[in-house]
Amino acid sequence: MTMGRSHFSRQSARCRLARRLPEMRVTWFGDDATLVEGVSRDLRHALVLSVRPAWLREVVCVGEDAMLYLQASPRDREISADRAALHTVICAWLYAVGQGETAFISQKPKTHACTVRYGGEDTDLEEVARRVNLSVSDVIARHTSQTYIVDAAGFVPGFAYLEGLPDSLYLQRKAVPRVQVFPGAVAIAAGYTGIYPSASAGGWWILGTLVDPLPGALWQWDADPPARLGFGDRVVFRSVDA
Repeated sequence: MTMGRSHFSRQSARCRLARRLPEMRVTWFGDDATLVEGVSRDLRHALVLSVRPAWLREVVCVGEDAMLYLQASPRDREISADRAALHTVICAWLYAVGQGETAFISQKPKTHACTVRYGGEDTDLEEVARRVNLSVSDVIARHTSQTYIVDAAGFVPGFAYLEGLPDSLYLQRKAVPRVQVFPGAVAIAAGYTGIYPSASAGGWWILGTLVDPLPGALWQWDADPPARLGFGDRVVFRSVDA
């Protein structure tokens, strides 16, 4: 595998097959990985959940990008005689996924209802309200009015980046992060909502505390899968006082 960015042979070309996806761009990273840029949210979810073709080992999505890791170096496959041919195969698969023409390996996304106690000690709810020029009750109402979608995972096991935060609650990360955020903290930053499954450092604005399910349920090493919130799942928040 050739994975160091400094060693990548970057050869880029647009997916000519996908007229409906003109913004997508495929960039080669060495011999065994390609970066697909300009991927819509729905397509990212479909890429992760679709059945893998024989040539594809893994799909990792972050933001509007998707990295496709191939099963082996193209040198080891008959199709590798012509990189352009492999590029065409990749683009054809991207197009098929985008058109809903591939089977899925996962069940339909689950919907998780999370009960939150908004405000309280060690939270930033009042500061958030001040910064976005809303009342505390309006912040809570807007945060609980959305259905969020699990868009990515990290930075600690069980942490999910939930897309769908209202624009009116948009705040950049805190300039000075906390040394430690308590388990179950429900927080926002950069257009996302997240729930801290365990104690860790963090620079997000804390709105409240997860009451149900308990934070420990977000990541269980002996579960299959260990993460409670899967890619593409839906999450709705309810206030404990509602």
